[in-house]
Amino acid sequence: MADTSSDVTYDYCCNACEEDNVNKEALFYCQQCSKGFCDKCIDNHKKLFKKHQPFGRKELNKWPVAKAAIDLLLNCQQHPDHRIELFCEDHKKLCCVLCLLHDHKQCNKIVQTAEKAKKMNKSDVQRLADTIVVEQHKLKNEIDTANECLQKLQEAYDRARTEIQIFRKKISDLLDQLERNTVQTLDTLLCKLREAIKTDIEKCSKLTEDFTSIQKTIKHVDCGRPNVQIFISNSKSTEMVLNVHTLLSKLSANRTVNINFRCNPDMEQFLSGLSDLGNVEGLNRGSEVCLSGEIVKCKEIMLYSVKLASDQKTCSITGICELPNGELIVVDNTNQNVKLLDMQFNVVANTVLQHSPSDMCSISPNEVAIASESGRTIQFLTVNNRHIVLGRTLQFKHDCHGIAHYKGSVFVTSGTTLCQYTLDGQLVKNIYEDTLYLNTEMDQASQPKKASSEPHPAAVAPIVPVPRPQEPEPTLLGATGYTPTSPSKGSTDGYQPKTPKSQPKTSTSAENATTAPSTPARFNVGEKVHTFAAGEKARVTNSLQNLKMLQNESCGWNEMMEKVVGQVGTVEEVDEDGDVVVAFDGDNTWTLNPEALTPCSDSDAESSLKQVYKCAVSPDGSRLYVTSHDHSKLFTLSTDGTVLSSLEDPTLRGPTGVHVSETRQLFVCGWGSHNVVQVDGKGGVVTLASKEDGLDRPESVYYSASSGSLIVGQSSDNILVFNSK
Repeated sequence: MADTSSDVTYDYCCNACEEDNVNKEALFYCQQCSKGFCDKCIDNHKKLFKKHQPFGRKELNKWPVAKAAIDLLLNCQQHPDHRIELFCEDHKKLCCVLCLLHDHKQCNKIVQTAEKAKKMNKSDVQRLADTIVVEQHKLKNEIDTANECLQKLQEAYDRARTEIQIFRKKISDLLDQLERNTVQTLDTLLCKLREAIKTDIEKCSKLTEDFTSIQKTIKHVDCGRPNVQIFISNSKSTEMVLNVHTLLSKLSANRTVNINFRCNPDMEQFLSGLSDLGNVEGLNRGSEVCLSGEIVKCKEIMLYSVKLASDQKTCSITGICELPNGELIVVDNTNQNVKLLDMQFNVVANTVLQHSPSDMCSISPNEVAIASESGRTIQFLTVNNRHIVLGRTLQFKHDCHGIAHYKGSVFVTSGTTLCQYTLDGQLVKNIYEDTLYLNTEMDQASQPKKASSEPHPAAVAPIVPVPRPQEPEPTLLGATGYTPTSPSKGSTDGYQPKTPKSQPKTSTSAENATTAPSTPARFNVGEKVHTFAAGEKARVTNSLQNLKMLQNESCGWNEMMEKVVGQVGTVEEVDEDGDVVVAFDGDNTWTLNPEALTPCSDSDAESSLKQVYKCAVSPDGSRLYVTSHDHSKLFTLSTDGTVLSSLEDPTLRGPTGVHVSETRQLFVCGWGSHNVVQVDGKGGVVTLASKEDGLDRPESVYYSASSGSLIVGQSSDNILVFNSK
């Protein structure tokens, strides 16, 4: 619509007319001239610049930003008539002169926006554009989810209406049955009373007939002289009169001629006290079905290096978080640092940490918390303009394996307990505890259970750390029941192979216990000698490849042995060949090559427990998910610690990292099975990526709903990125 009135404000004005102080709407735009033209001026422009190609209103995507949009961007929201010219560093707020006068008089750091703009570069603009795209995608997803919720809401309403009608019919059926029962009782009573009255009538009729018979007899008797018949008739009549009197007295006293119905007062009172047929409540999205059934489909696999020149060891990525702009933060356990990745997965910043990180979670859009098992700490840090700033540190008396956060509550796993803390480190409660390690008799080991309301002694609020016990130095001694040999050329070890014994021992008898060697068995392992005796703790090598090789050379290999890689068990005996019988949790006993074992103290054994290992919280905070690396299980808990479900699947062994996306999809890393799986809302397990895709002992996983990327961290210098879009 073209309006030539001078007081009308247009989004696009004719620049040619503006030079003549005429306000007209531009209907065409020339990119070469960067000017707008009205319907008259465009003709002159075409004559002068025949090669220029102006664009009409149907091609607004090729026009510049509208004046109204520019004004909306540059004008102060609080004072629309004034331009934004200042920036308050104290409050991180854009200001106009009126804002400065009214709200920021006392602020110390007020700078011109022009000065701030000088520090901006092209990469900042690109990052801003990328952030906007990411946030728009999130909003679009939320709108789609909201529309889906509207549809589900209507379906839920219809379902509730149907349930009300069904319930109403049940009540009607119950009342109908009660009515039938009551009427049946009434009918039975009527029949009983009717029969009683009929019986009375029959008795009276019988006596009446008897009186009539005697009466006829008396009429024919001669009353003038003594007669036996008269005497007998008199006697019978007298007896009958007495019977009549007795019968009439009973009939008049016991005869029921009325039936009353009295309603059940309890039922009437109960029904009158009801206001409805039941409770109607709205459930938060996801509280009824916490997990989405939409399975992520990995279409493309990419490898991205996260190794720095300063890294001295192979990377081990144990935690991944996403910033609002789509950049990633990852923690490297072996190199003890945190790294910032841009949207192309390049390392753009890093900081060395005081302790090796075990896990990480988001606290706020630009703040994360890092858990450390070795340091027994939680380290907070923020990211500002690609600068990593270390914050406060909380110290605990227990190991910190996994961490998750929801609305000010921090959930920390210690290896045996899931604890809830405040952001300042105050213990709220122990939510869940696996007390299996506390039982001294292996065959009586209990299953995981809900934690008690009393705080766990190892989960006290932050205080100074307790020194960790050091592993004792091995002593070079001879072997009992085992003869070391010098390694031949090309050999990988120095002991004589024995006949394989691949079958596990499931129990230990008293006879076997008494035949154990009276002195500890000692074994040469390369340049080290380890000593074992019944009742001591021993740790299995962390290398699955080494364990398999050693077992094949000695006692035999069984695929089920993968579950004890890196685990601590109790030595039951040393057999005649020098092999060690070790009992693990869950009545799991194996005969192992001594070179696959190292001694450890009780305190060290307890600290290595991974029965309550990593954790995650659902987007609505109603569910907690805990991986048990030792038990190869995934537990779903309510916030009070109730075990809602326990998932154990052969495709998921030694689970480590667990992640719930903002779209309610649950992902779990299988350390022992070398895969990443997704668990749907019905407990089904779907393998998304496996060893064939390049996975090797994955430790962490994160799904970015905005980019559709599944990022996996593992013991490797590369992270794996699986694109699903």
